[in-house]
Amino acid sequence: MKQLKIAFLWHMHQPPYQRGRLEEAVLPWVWLHGLKDYYDMAALLQGHPGMRLNFNFTPSLVEQVENYTAQRWNDPFFELIDAEPKTLSPADKEILLDRFLGLTPGMSRGISAIEQYKEAIQAFGGPTQAAMKFSDSDFLDIQVLFVLAWTGPTLRRQEVIQHMIKKLKGYTMQDKSAVLKAGLQLMESTFPLYKSLSEKGQVELSFSPFYHPLTPLLWSNHLALEADPFVKLPASVIRAPEEVQEQIRLAMEKHESVFGCKPVGMWPPEGAISHHLFPLFKDMGVRWIATDEELLRRSLGGEMPPCAPCFAYSSENLALFFRNKDLSDRIGFLYARWPVKDAVANFMDALHKINDNTPDNALVLIAMDGENAWEFYPRGGYDFLDALYGAIETEAWVEPVLLKDYMSQYGAREKLDVVATGSWIGGNFSTWIGDPTKNRAWEYLSEAYKAYEQSKLDNPELAQKAHVYLLRAEASDWFWWFGEGHSSPDEPQFDLAFRENLQAVYSSLGLPVPDYLHSPVEERELLTPVSLPTDYISPEITGMPDSFYKWTGAGVYHVAQGAIHRLKPMVKTVSFGFDQGHFFFRLQPCSKGDERLINGDSVVQLHMVSPIKKVFTLQKTDGRIQVLFEGDVVKDAEAAYRECLEVKLPVTAVGGPSITQGRTRVECFFVLLKNGLEIERVPWSFNLEFDFNPQDFDLENWTV
Repeated sequence: MKQLKIAFLWHMHQPPYQRGRLEEAVLPWVWLHGLKDYYDMAALLQGHPGMRLNFNFTPSLVEQVENYTAQRWNDPFFELIDAEPKTLSPADKEILLDRFLGLTPGMSRGISAIEQYKEAIQAFGGPTQAAMKFSDSDFLDIQVLFVLAWTGPTLRRQEVIQHMIKKLKGYTMQDKSAVLKAGLQLMESTFPLYKSLSEKGQVELSFSPFYHPLTPLLWSNHLALEADPFVKLPASVIRAPEEVQEQIRLAMEKHESVFGCKPVGMWPPEGAISHHLFPLFKDMGVRWIATDEELLRRSLGGEMPPCAPCFAYSSENLALFFRNKDLSDRIGFLYARWPVKDAVANFMDALHKINDNTPDNALVLIAMDGENAWEFYPRGGYDFLDALYGAIETEAWVEPVLLKDYMSQYGAREKLDVVATGSWIGGNFSTWIGDPTKNRAWEYLSEAYKAYEQSKLDNPELAQKAHVYLLRAEASDWFWWFGEGHSSPDEPQFDLAFRENLQAVYSSLGLPVPDYLHSPVEERELLTPVSLPTDYISPEITGMPDSFYKWTGAGVYHVAQGAIHRLKPMVKTVSFGFDQGHFFFRLQPCSKGDERLINGDSVVQLHMVSPIKKVFTLQKTDGRIQVLFEGDVVKDAEAAYRECLEVKLPVTAVGGPSITQGRTRVECFFVLLKNGLEIERVPWSFNLEFDFNPQDFDLENWTV
């Protein structure tokens, strides 16, 4: 009987969410997918002994799963879920409700209370209004229900989770602790399960370079011209073949340490390939790579017979597999809306037609994201996968295979004399390079790489410490979200993570951080306006709201709701103003007197950008707040912190005597540090700007 081979390659990937030098996650997706996808995608095989599956793991994902299970870092959203509702600020509650509304119907199916709460949030007018309406018991229910929505089949078979799903409301803190504990225990069991299945020969584990860099563009971003000769390149060229080699070396080491074997296969991040890199891949032990069929089409001169992708090819003694884009996309984007029976029948019918029109032992490769698609399927997609695997097992004319086994048995069909440079999207790199914002990010990366390369000569020890942050900044994910092409409410978070890793490069090298890294790569319209000063102010510096009129006439910045609040901010508002001889600032914490703001380990920096660049440090010493510049106490400056942080700074300390002679533009921002590491910038994405006019300000703004 003529037989068709089918290989599923599930790509498990999350970008490095760690915030620069902080042991903190900027987004919670690793934890949330860890409650179901990473474990259950493998556990499903326990009911399908005849199936063979290929899984590709990015080490940056593996590392983060380990960070959660070993409790090596903080996740502000996990802490928000874990917190007692009475301790949640209005901003915390809004974030929680916003994420809760993002639960898809497929995830909440079978838990009726989720849809009831979502309807209530909408009825109240959205998360901001609903945050003021729900009781603490409601928020405890919402916390638990959110986690339950993310659980997969394995967790839902546990007695404790079944009990919680039936309970629907009235959860206790003990209930929530039990759910969170079960989730972390499942995550801890994930990689041992894959290792066991690999040793049994039921799965093949391949890898991607450690932090998922776009390897051709890291090799040289001029390779983008090979995919599209009209692409507009960044002003700075980056050529870093040794970075590609290091990303692969570290990845293979991590893979072997976790799974107990050296991988021979690789999914190049974003399916991006270039023949220039093939000798390096082979020399490092890679035997096969997989990418999209569009690159095969281009390699064949633009014309491709229907059966062409159904075989392995070779180039530079490296095996190349090309995925079936149509069937991969049907699973990724279409079947979630179909009844399971119809979806499986459609897929099997398509395989049958391919088998009818190809030689014996042809191969269909399904390669796609192994995580995100399932959020849109009923019951997390596992009913569909269970039925699909069952259908494949029962048909003698189709056989699931591991890619390494296919290569061992059948080898490559033919050698490709020309291999196109490009990615899985459109065969080019326009998703990651070419528009002004994406190019700006490449220029920032290029400058950091140059600083690192110079430091390798000047101070190799510092360069080694800085290297991990550079490797993280090379991830393809940042460039995916910059500029045109894709959008997400979390874009500011990706922007922040990218810049904080670059900031950490410079800080680790002992170099000043470039000013441009303190502002978003993506230029966005400000959603929260700043109210400018309307009158002179001269508040007494006590750190307390002594009177209603104390700061009347000051400018005010209300910290924007949105991305910064997902980082559990400390500062709610910044007030600012002046009289003829002093500047005044007030930072109002989200929680009055929040001890995290300023203490022995934490300091606040006031960065003056204009009229002169200076950094003033507010530091608590012997119970008092001192204002320091370059380690010395600033004469005539005052600061106090009890319920809020108030600061008085002589104008001459900022700009010298000349600043008092006329109108001067003032720009500044605050940075909150703990143990020398930045944990918050206020404003987070721009500078406070106002005109200082000691001569005529009161006349310009007089009112009756």
